[in-house]
Order: sequence, then structure tokens, then C-alpha cells
Amino acid sequence: MWMTNTDVKNHTSVRQLVLKVKNGERAVNSTGMIDTRLFSGKNKLYAFRDPVTLLWKLRYEFGAIPSALQMSWTKFGYLLDHTRIYFAKRNVEITEVIDVEEDQLPNATGS
Repeated sequence: MWMTNTDVKNHTSVRQLVLKVKNGERAVNSTGMIDTRLFSGKNKLYAFRDPVTLLWKLRYEFGAIPSALQMSWTKFGYLLDHTRIYFAKRNVEITEVIDVEEDQLPNATGS
């Protein structure tokens, strides 16, 4: 018998990743700093599916993505896993993933 899951949610091809510094820690990277605007909402991290290649990529609202995140992934789950590991090493966690309408994805500035 064929069964389908009726609770499946269709997600958009653009998602905002909300970041937060781990409790009692300080956000760091190889240069000793990370853009603190990511935690105040003044800068945002977006995951989006390229409409031509259908691969997932990352983009900041302002500024360039670190080279370790300038990749493409075949599935959103792979992108999320890699990004979680990257930020965990910098005492930052992804607290929320928000679906965003495609027309709300900002143009890349500096990336």
C-alpha cells in the first residue's frame, strides 16, 4: 500500500540562518574576529538554491562569505551540516532556519 506523509512542508529555495554566540563564549575565527552584525540582525546569512545549477550556496546580506563557505551543495541538509560545523568551531550556533521568499534575497555585495 502506498502511503504519503501529509505533514511534509514545502520549503522555499531561500532560507535565512539565524546565528547566536554560544552561552559564555566569544565568537572567534582564524583572525580572531567574526562579524558581530550577524548576531544583532544588522547582517544576515542566507542559504539559497541557484536557479541555474540547482545547487545550494551561502550569501551574507553585506560582505563576502569566508572562503571555507564558498562552496556549493547538492542538498540543503549538506549545506546546513557543513555550516553548523564551521560555526561550531567558532563558538557560534545556528539557532533557527527561516524560510524567505525568493524576491527577498538581497543582491550580493562583496561576494
